Amino acid sequence: MVKKKKTSKKDRPVKRVRRRLFLVALILLGVASVGATFWLLYPRPSSEVPISLNCPQASNGEKVAAIIDGLSIDFPNQELIDELKSLLSSNGYVVDVFQGSDVTLNLYRCIPSMGYDLIIFRIHSAIFNPQLVPKEELFPAFFTTEEYSMEKYLNEQFSGLVVPAVPITPGLSSTETTQYFAVTPGVFVQASGRFKNTVIIVSSCFSAITDKAAKVFLEKGASAYIGWNDLVSVEHMDRATLLLIQEIVKGTSPYDAVSKVNTTLGPDPNSGGRLLIFR
Repeated sequence: MVKKKKTSKKDRPVKRVRRRLFLVALILLGVASVGATFWLLYPRPSSEVPISLNCPQASNGEKVAAIIDGLSIDFPNQELIDELKSLLSSNGYVVDVFQGSDVTLNLYRCIPSMGYDLIIFRIHSAIFNPQLVPKEELFPAFFTTEEYSMEKYLNEQFSGLVVPAVPITPGLSSTETTQYFAVTPGVFVQASGRFKNTVIIVSSCFSAITDKAAKVFLEKGASAYIGWNDLVSVEHMDRATLLLIQEIVKGTSPYDAVSKVNTTLGPDPNSGGRLLIFR
């Protein structure tokens, strides 16, 4: 007879996390998308008491912008980042760039309080609960560049604030790509501080699949939230981001800038994803 190995108390939290953080693969369009290959089936996070962190402040300047380039690892485009920074700098912005290991849970928790006028997120994202709720209730989770570990952020994992997710990487299966922590909108609800009429641009698949994420940012003090309503290729997304910033620094309103991008570039040629704005 084979004896059944007893589960130690030390192992139980990890096993409970494994059960609760179950991911279901979905076959997506065969394009180089920045969305996730896995849909996250995890209870929707509830609002919690804001947490207090020792957050840094944005660089000093009359106008300050942040570029959060989480895609710098899987889909680097330093030419775009340099051009965005040059455009913004030549139009009166002081620009902070966060890349690679800078894109963490704590950065997302701090970003509302850091005092930026404009924030560009260039990141992966994934959709929550597509099999369990109506489409109008879907909301995205934003990737960090922190590799996933069952032993890290246990409280945040149990409460649904962070979840594991795998990005689409052309030519690689989901088992060959890195699994990262992704944050749900509850992280921004819980974050201390507020945006100061900040324009938020989320260059990522599904960032505006519904108004759920936008509402969180607007209620946190953002003046506008711009994102994509479906899959979008990296190439199309980067072109749209550059054109969007070219319009905004000329004084075009965010609403009119989005209209210009959609008119000029059209939807993503593979998925039909379009840029949307919420105010």
